[in-house]
Amino acid sequence: MARRWCVPVVSKRFKTIRAGLAPGVGQLSRATGVALLLATVALTFPAAAKWGGFGTSNYYEDAIQRFDEGDFSGAIIQLKNTLKHDVSNLSARILLGEAYVKEGYSAAAEKELLAARKLGGDDALIVVPLMNAYLMQNKYDEVLGIRMPRQMAPTAESMAWFLKGQTHMAMESYTAALLDFEKARDVGPDQALPHVGLARVHLANGQVNAAAASVAAAVRRSDHHFFTWYVKGVVERQKNDPAAAIISFSKALERAPRHLASKIGRASALIETGAFEKALLDIEVVRRVHRNNLYAAYLDAVIKGKTGNRNGARIALNDAYALMRSYDRKDLSRNKPLLFIAGLVSYAQGNLQDAVNYLTEYVAKSPHDAGAQALLGKIYLQRGDVRSAMTMLEEAWSLSSASDSQLAELYGLALMRGGEHKKATEIFEKAYRQSPDNTNLRTMLALNEVREGNQEKAIIDLETVIKDDPLANRAGMVLALMLLREKRFEETLRVAKLLAEREPKNAAPHNLMGAAYWNLGDGERAKASLTRALALNPKDVSVHFNLAQIEIKEGRSADAKKRYQRMLASDLAGVRPLMELARLAAAEGKFKDASVYLEKARSKEPRNRTVQLSLIDMYIRANEVGLALRMTKTTRKERPDDLAVLERAGRIELAAGKPREAAKTFARLGRLSPP
Repeated sequence: MARRWCVPVVSKRFKTIRAGLAPGVGQLSRATGVALLLATVALTFPAAAKWGGFGTSNYYEDAIQRFDEGDFSGAIIQLKNTLKHDVSNLSARILLGEAYVKEGYSAAAEKELLAARKLGGDDALIVVPLMNAYLMQNKYDEVLGIRMPRQMAPTAESMAWFLKGQTHMAMESYTAALLDFEKARDVGPDQALPHVGLARVHLANGQVNAAAASVAAAVRRSDHHFFTWYVKGVVERQKNDPAAAIISFSKALERAPRHLASKIGRASALIETGAFEKALLDIEVVRRVHRNNLYAAYLDAVIKGKTGNRNGARIALNDAYALMRSYDRKDLSRNKPLLFIAGLVSYAQGNLQDAVNYLTEYVAKSPHDAGAQALLGKIYLQRGDVRSAMTMLEEAWSLSSASDSQLAELYGLALMRGGEHKKATEIFEKAYRQSPDNTNLRTMLALNEVREGNQEKAIIDLETVIKDDPLANRAGMVLALMLLREKRFEETLRVAKLLAEREPKNAAPHNLMGAAYWNLGDGERAKASLTRALALNPKDVSVHFNLAQIEIKEGRSADAKKRYQRMLASDLAGVRPLMELARLAAAEGKFKDASVYLEKARSKEPRNRTVQLSLIDMYIRANEVGLALRMTKTTRKERPDDLAVLERAGRIELAAGKPREAAKTFARLGRLSPP
């Protein structure tokens, strides 16, 4: 995948809120640190003033006015004053319950509404706000246990069925939710929210186009409710249209400025469009109000990483990781959005095994989430498990569109590594037809040509890419490397110089220039170019390796050894410094010293085939037959059909005085060897 994620972005495909939207729709629960995941909305019946109010006090009239104007906290104060003077005012008590719901005080709302019911209040007026109060507290059984009153206005009954559907969505009972939303639609054919609910079910089932159609139907009926615009934004993100999603989330926030999920959704879409500063404004607001929100902490790290604030990104990511670790593992498993975010945070922290565990569980529960599958496939690919990566990415590709160029690059890369070059070409070409200006896809196509042995065609294709797009520096790097491998050093130098002009702060072109100059016999310019590369990026291990090779060829092996020793402190260097130190020791006849270096390399990468074979060879050269024999036995268990391992095993068995075992080994080698 072209995008390099130091801190991975939650792309439009990663459905953090898609399939598992919050239990209700809109009000923010103040009793939890993950309000994004528990946010609920007060979907209330019309205000008490329009019911034909029972009270005439100034307190009550002022409360009604405040409620209608959206001043719910003020309404609460005045309604309490009303009830102090008249405890039997059912209209005021029911409206107080609604106001509490609007402000997110779900337990207080429940108390007032149950009290109103006990005092003989009309269930037709109580049911909807009470269901909302239950839903905000995740009291799903209580919501589903409420029976619809016989005398209930169609609008209110439609809302009640909608809330039952929301409850079933929270319980991941999508079939039941579908039936509830259909009943809500049938009872209230002019209502928008039932269609929004249907869109949520379609999203959960991976039916994005059907979800878009349902949201469109909702907007045609009414565009005043924020939740309609929120779900519309979610659908648009999944359809790879972040610009449209930003507009929809903004409209949701115009109608409900405190709706947390809309603010986070807009921030995610802004990240996708590269508007990091605007995204940060949204996330800073969220984090001020909800410091313990895991998703907000994660996005904070993403934005700061993208804007070069490494220290800020590290702090935010550590916050996210600490919040994630504060959850009980069973709680994470019960909450799909949290489970997915835990996978993202673990990946960003470099804990790949934890990321695999979380994401595997999440994908099993959300089989239609192509984004999660793509990330899991990416991790498999990073870990060298190409087959698992191909399987996971194939599933993600089947759920996505050809316009998803990032997924195409990732899936195609997995196919290339798995040797399926024709299929990789099909994927790249299909995606390229959808995105003809995507130079990364053209570059990947050229790389695939190389893997298929079409070097000259690949070089021509890359030259065309660079000619068509002056900013296609990645293609230029690939072209320069290919020309270097082809020993076309003058052409390598030309391309590398061009890249250095385009990216003066990039060390890589100077590194390539150093290699080209050296092979052209110009040692001084080679060292000057490599020194320049090192000044631009002192941690570039490839530059250090090239300088070490020059030092060795100039007879300065001691300097090369010191350089390799310094490189051992860098995780980026891998085992290569140890391998090079072993090679230098062997060249001096110090085979036991070389074996020690290789043993250290094996302890760092025990399954590295090159290290295993080199260590066997070094034991043989050091006349350590017993060690060589044990090493070959260990390696054969991991690689029973590896011809190079079998050949070495046969020779060592002969040297160890085991002719029968050697005969069996050589017989197996003969059977496995190609004719």
